[in-house]
Amino acid sequence: MAEASPQNVDISLLEKLAVVPCLIRAIGAALTRTVTGPLFGGPGANTYFKDVVFAALRTNLSLISLRQEAWYTGTTEAQYLDWAKKQTFQPDTDVIGNSGTKIHWLGGKAAKKVIVCFHGGGFVLSCTPGHFQWLFDLQNDLAKDHSISVAVVSYTLAPGGKYPLQVQQCVEALSHVLQQGRKPEDVCFAAYPM
Repeated sequence: MAEASPQNVDISLLEKLAVVPCLIRAIGAALTRTVTGPLFGGPGANTYFKDVVFAALRTNLSLISLRQEAWYTGTTEAQYLDWAKKQTFQPDTDVIGNSGTKIHWLGGKAAKKVIVCFHGGGFVLSCTPGHFQWLFDLQNDLAKDHSISVAVVSYTLAPGGKYPLQVQQCVEALSHVLQQGRKPEDVCFAAYPM
């Protein structure tokens, strides 16, 4: 089973329209925090910008359903392909295992060392272009001194994929990376939270 695409997320017109007020309220929360942030600050934010962004994210995530989120953010694969196109980066994806798990590569697949990235979001949210950019920059920086690449695992998102499918897909991805002749000590993990 491949990752559910945004076209397969079946939401009603009413659910689609309900996204608009959620986004408006998130923008309102960000604007409010822009004014009140210097006075009160926010929990966990170490910069003014993060405080404003966290306020918008908290508001948005408290109002929107998982189905709506999946509909408007899309899949990890769609995000990867869109990001690669904008960066004029040649996408490189392996489809592995019986479940159709996909591994999106940043850097050459033949690299001696690999960072396997399990993006955050509790198996519910896709990897974003910001995550891909951060990982790409990290790979390019590390590749100055080492033969290294990043493999981003694109697992089936919930609720389309039921636990433990995503864990099995992560194990398949790790096995695939190791079966390409790398030593276990040449593979590390990055769990990038959302």
